[in-house]
Amino acid sequence: MQKNEHFLRLRSLSVALGLIALTLGLLASVAVLRGDDFGRVNLLSSLSLFALLPSIGLVVTLLLLFLGRRSGIAALLIELPLAPKKLTSLLLTQRSGVRRQTALFSLSQSLTLSFATGNLMGFVLMLLATDVSFVWRSTLLDAATLFPILDTLASPWGFWQAAQPSLEMLNQTQDFRLRGALLEGNYVGQWWQFLLAAQLCYSIVPRALLWL
Repeated sequence: MQKNEHFLRLRSLSVALGLIALTLGLLASVAVLRGDDFGRVNLLSSLSLFALLPSIGLVVTLLLLFLGRRSGIAALLIELPLAPKKLTSLLLTQRSGVRRQTALFSLSQSLTLSFATGNLMGFVLMLLATDVSFVWRSTLLDAATLFPILDTLASPWGFWQAAQPSLEMLNQTQDFRLRGALLEGNYVGQWWQFLLAAQLCYSIVPRALLWL
């Protein structure tokens, strides 16, 4: 009876934290895709939120899992001064170290999945409600430097041709504001497919599988 009560309290707190992570993910996605007065969205910021950070986080998670360290971000969360005391006490009362690690791992994956789901919700919402045009500008980077990185990121969904990046897409969407007009090919709206595939491949699907 006590174990069931303990489990229910831990699950209710996990759901509450998950809703917070979901909201933060949605707000982050909307903020990144808000764009300027002409609807132009910074492609590099979008890539960081939807592709680069999730892929790096996934690699780190798998590496730590391989090394036998499964606590994840939940272990960092309970160390924060603002962490819910109920959650900390519930996790620390786990007598078995294995059970505690399992609970931390499950909570870490559920929070990451909730944040990623919020990202996806905000992404879809902005695509439905606004006319998003992805453009990019950089002082240090050029299209030839970015393309191998994006091409590598897109390799898991090679079967989805429309979601594949190309050097031409990067060239056509660079310095769009300075060019002042749509170029032939009109690639500014096509990056959403790449970003959607990245979220599914590096955030939603793997985090759901790890959580399960």
